[in-house]
This record gives sequence, structure tokens and C-alpha cells, in this order.
Amino acid sequence: MSFHQKLDSLFLLQKEYLGNEKPVNILVPLVSVTVTAYQQVNYIKKCLNGILMQKTNFEFEIIIGDDESTDGTRELCIEYAEKYPDKIRLFLRDRKLSQYYENNKLVGRFNGRWNRMSCRGKYIAWCEGDDYWTDPLKLQKQVDFLEANEEYGMVYTEFDRYYQTSKKTEKNCFHNNLGLYPNTFEDFLVNTRFLAPVTWVFRSSILEQINIRYREDYVVGDLPILLTISKNHKIGFIDESTAVYRVLQYSASHFKDYYKEYKFELGIFKIQMDFAKDFNIHQRNIFKIKNKFYPYVFTAACLVNDIEVKNDAYHFLKENKLLTKKMEYLFLLTRYSILRKIFKTYIKLKSKI
Repeated sequence: MSFHQKLDSLFLLQKEYLGNEKPVNILVPLVSVTVTAYQQVNYIKKCLNGILMQKTNFEFEIIIGDDESTDGTRELCIEYAEKYPDKIRLFLRDRKLSQYYENNKLVGRFNGRWNRMSCRGKYIAWCEGDDYWTDPLKLQKQVDFLEANEEYGMVYTEFDRYYQTSKKTEKNCFHNNLGLYPNTFEDFLVNTRFLAPVTWVFRSSILEQINIRYREDYVVGDLPILLTISKNHKIGFIDESTAVYRVLQYSASHFKDYYKEYKFELGIFKIQMDFAKDFNIHQRNIFKIKNKFYPYVFTAACLVNDIEVKNDAYHFLKENKLLTKKMEYLFLLTRYSILRKIFKTYIKLKSKI
């Protein structure tokens, strides 16, 4: 059974906590807010409170998918669902069903997609369980914008970033750090800009297009959605901070971090090339994508001996006169496993200095 067949068949088995005759099931929501939750006991309350405080002149529903948390998140979701049966639709997932494996390897998760498949609203808003909204008029402002501008498929806002480890907040991240750029498909494809999904509201009518383009092995879900929407619709921006994106710490050795980052960048490149191929993108934009990707991952590709990527990178850099002597030596020397081990040990030692 394929990924999509499994996704659809198992979705039919998902039961809503407290049934489907609650007050929230009777109302007709204009907006569906989707919350994916897993092991976020310290954050989920703030997430849900930020949604529940929204002041709107329309009905909205909150769809929570808890992916079988064991740290107390699940119990808090149940508590909120029982307290707000007029707002919350809770799904308690079974990870034996919500995780998709092929040949004993995890290749996809269903929780977020099942949440979106459960949405009934004309618009879908997004808030992960460790992020939160700060503006009680967030939804109203964004829905007003989309209602008044039919040619726009999505609208996002300014946001703040909270660093959990240092307890520091970075305000107005687009203005003060990330920058503001043209909201075009070509720009998103080439530069893969972070657009703070915690602030997004988009038209649910676009979901079918999103599902067609989405592949189960993609390393992120927001970029394919953003590319799909921006290919056929305008993207709007409201210059007011309405939400906080929480940056959490993860622990691993430096080389594992290095390898993890490499695999992540490789996954982003796959998304870019898939969309470039599907939409017959001009060669100049494909060149821009490769020109950013190959110099960035060349060293890592050599150290992990990813033969296909390092060969592609080598030939691209050489053909475009971007290959340095240092790169050429690294390419040749890392053919040998003993030298790769030495380079990896050097990286580990350097990270401790």
C-alpha cells in the first residue's frame, strides 16, 4: 500500500475525542486552526491560550492532533478539550498508525496532514504546539485581508523569536534579521526563505494542490506548501508582530549536528529541484539554486562520502570556475576512508576549542 493510500485509509480510523456531536461540531467555522502536539508539556498551554483568546466576528475551530505524547501533553490537551467543547476538536493519535515506515525506516508522519484533512473552514491557520500567538486580533486581521483580496492565497505577519535556552526574545524578525523580500514563487524557490508558519493563514481550497505536490520524504512541510500557494496565488504580508516562534535546543555531538545539517540541506535541495522540474523553471533559476547549494555542502558531501552529491558538486563548481585548490584537494583526499576519519576527528576537536 502506497503512502497516500495508507494516509487516506488510516485517516478514516481517526476518532474525535468526546465524539462528533459537541458544540464545535455543529458550528460552521470560517477558520480552522491546526495544532500538532508531541512532547510539549511545558508549552502547549501557552499555545492553546493564544488561540482561544482570539477575538473574531466569525466562528473558528481548533483541531489538535496529539501524536501519543507521554510527558503530560496529552493529558493537558484532554483537559482543554473538555473545558472548551465549543472550540476544540481533539484527536488522540496512535503512533503505530501515525508513523509511516518503509523497510523499517521512518519516511513520513501523518499527524499534521490528518489535521489539515479534518479542517472544515474556508481558511486554515497554523500553530505548532511549542509556538504561540500574542495578538488577540491576529485571525481577524488576516481573514479581513483575505476576504478583501481574492487574488491572495495566503497572508503572513511579522513575528518574534524566543530562544528557550537563553530566554532571550528577538523582536520583529523580518525587519531586524531576516529581511523583507518580494513574495514571489521564484524568490521562495531560489532562496527558501523562512516565512514563520506560526503566522500563516491560507485558503483551504488550495489543499488539493498541496497534497498533489507533497511527497512523504520531504524534510519539511512548510516549504512545499509555500511554493504550491505562491505558484498560482499572491502572498500577503501584515507588518505587525502577532506570534512567537520558539527556538528549542537539541543536543548532539558536533559531527552529528554537521551530518544532520547536511541531510537537511540535501532535503531542501530535493524540494527545490522537484518544484523546478514540475514547473519547468528557467535554467537561470536552476543555476542560482545550484550555485547556493553546491559550495555550501561540498565539504560535508566529501566528509560523509556522498559520492553522487560530491561528484555533482565537483563538476558544477569546476565548470563554473568556482572550485578552489582547497576544494580539489579535499575531493581527492576524502576518497580514502582513513583520511575522512582524520578530517572528522579534526572537526570534533576544533568544535571543543
